[in-house]
Amino acid sequence: MKLLTRTTLYFAVISLPVFAVGGIILYHTVRSVARNDAHEKLRNEKNMILNYVKKYNYLPHNSMEFGDSVGFTQVSFAQVTETLKDTVLYNFAEKEMEQNLMLVFKVDAGNATYRAVIFKPLIETDDLTNAIFQAMAIAGAILLILLLALSVIVTNKLWGPFYESLQKLKSFDLNKGGRMELSKTGISEFNELNTALMGMTAKIASDYTNLKEFTENASHEIQTPLTIIQSKLELLIQSENFSAEQMEKVQAVYESASRLSKLNEALLLLTKIENRQFMGIENIQLDKLVERKLEHFKELSDLKKIKTNVQTSQLSVMLHPMLAEILVGNLISNAIKHNVEGGLLQIKAGAGQLVVENSGKPLSGNPEDLFRRFKKDDQSADSLGLGLAIVKEICNSYGFRIQYSFYDNMHSIAVFF
Repeated sequence: MKLLTRTTLYFAVISLPVFAVGGIILYHTVRSVARNDAHEKLRNEKNMILNYVKKYNYLPHNSMEFGDSVGFTQVSFAQVTETLKDTVLYNFAEKEMEQNLMLVFKVDAGNATYRAVIFKPLIETDDLTNAIFQAMAIAGAILLILLLALSVIVTNKLWGPFYESLQKLKSFDLNKGGRMELSKTGISEFNELNTALMGMTAKIASDYTNLKEFTENASHEIQTPLTIIQSKLELLIQSENFSAEQMEKVQAVYESASRLSKLNEALLLLTKIENRQFMGIENIQLDKLVERKLEHFKELSDLKKIKTNVQTSQLSVMLHPMLAEILVGNLISNAIKHNVEGGLLQIKAGAGQLVVENSGKPLSGNPEDLFRRFKKDDQSADSLGLGLAIVKEICNSYGFRIQYSFYDNMHSIAVFF
């Protein structure tokens, strides 16, 4: 979830309870004010009745002139407790029960004592309260929506420099060199972040350049004497002045030098792939490339009497030509080297995938180790243990998916493009 979305969500989650509590408090406040006003009016009517009786010494004939329903009942006792409470009366006109406020008090008129009751309907008070509450609820909802919209707009503007820096950081390419430049903003925290990012990327670019130069120089400096050693050893091997024991030792040195040379080249290749130094891509016909590579390895497969079964259809992949050669070559070479005598090699190319299968015994180790450097199921084998690691690194660089499986005594490696 994006930071902007999460911020807006948090704001909404916090605002909704605040608005809800505020609405409830407002409702009860308005209701309380309205009821206090009704209480005050009833007391005023009571005072008007008492003043009328005091002046004329008899009960008023038209009770409606005081504004609400008034009833008098003569009582035989002098004690009448003044009471103010809610009650419910039936409204014959509306044919429904209505909430009323009732005030009971004592009235002395002439030589008699009366119990006076004033009823004040609360329907108008409740309607007014509900109308005010509904208006405030609508206004609150509109206000909340406006606040959320403003929050999104303001937050978007405030975080604009951050997203701009993030986009530049994503597009920063070490292979292109140069220094990443980030513009200054009006926010000190973002300026500090941009300064730190520019310093960090400059250091990374410098380290990358130094490492790249060191790797290339070291590889070149190592490869040159190795080539000389191999050349001299080849001459020695062709010489007839050595005994069988001496020739065996020279042969062992030659094989070690050759292995070291291949290891140096493989590690350099891995480093270049990891550093994304193979920039150009072309539309490669992998089905045609598979056929060419099979011809290249035909002598090796014939030597092990391996039966080959190939099923290809048109398969085009955007890939660096050299890496395409390495990917297909390593897969086929691995399938032949680790095949059994008189085994089977099956290759399927098409429908967006390349599958290379070879017969053999089940793995003794973890299948995931096949794609790790220097990991071999048979440690005594003469391979470097880097072939599939290079294939895996190529797949990672281009977003391809590689998968190993074993069924019916067949090892299967599939690359999905």
